[in-house]
Amino acid sequence: MIFLQKMLTEHLQRVTIRFFNLLIRLLKSEAWEKLYNIVVQTRRLVSASGLKSAGVRRETAARHRGRLTAKREAAQPVSHAVNRPPD
Repeated sequence: MIFLQKMLTEHLQRVTIRFFNLLIRLLKSEAWEKLYNIVVQTRRLVSASGLKSAGVRRETAARHRGRLTAKREAAQPVSHAVNRPPD
């Protein structure tokens, strides 16, 4: 068991070192700037579409509330028909 843990630890260390070496190489290259710009543009697009869909949801909810209010009013008994003023 200890042997297995030691092997896994060494492997994890090698993978981690390799990952950081690649990350450093990426940070030094121009590709990093391009990747950063892509991420920023994607975030802006997602934010803009999120705001649009939130507006649509609010509008739909308001319309739905209006329908519920109309249904409630239609379901109320008509009490003024009995106490109608004379013509």
